[in-house]
Amino acid sequence: MKDQPVTIKGKTRLKDFDPGYTGGLDKEKAKEKTLEYGERIGVLQQLLYANSSHAILLLFQGMDASGKDGSVRSVLSHVNPAGVETANFKVPSDEERAHDYLWRVHKLVPRYGNFGVFNRSHYEAVLAERVLEIVPEKVWSRRYEQIVDFERMLVENRVAFAIGLHGD
Repeated sequence: MKDQPVTIKGKTRLKDFDPGYTGGLDKEKAKEKTLEYGERIGVLQQLLYANSSHAILLLFQGMDASGKDGSVRSVLSHVNPAGVETANFKVPSDEERAHDYLWRVHKLVPRYGNFGVFNRSHYEAVLAERVLEIVPEKVWSRRYEQIVDFERMLVENRVAFAIGLHGD
């Protein structure tokens, strides 16, 4: 699947995707495009803030040192930091464990007119629960459906998503 855009239909298998995919861009052209799009994001942020009827949530999911922070800096280098709300998700606190697993995520969704940046997200919990066998399959498999429902609800309430997955 070399140099093919990622389109997802049906079941997704990561081994079917080339991790070296660049969309035909070399490093210099990629830097150029990143700058161009970053400037455009800065202009669009002003409209987002002025209108205040939508929010944008950027999710960066990956292991430590996978490039999440550098990606955030690149993507948001031309925005006003006053319009950006950030959150880092670590091990849940006692207060967070006293609620459903999506509570801590929902309370940090950005207000209308702002960007939200999540360094890690609700995906981490279900992945860890599955891989580390913390909860039975009937629990984690249902949570995948709950996440889809949660994200659908946010989109229906004018919160747009962009997701960046980073390897190690």
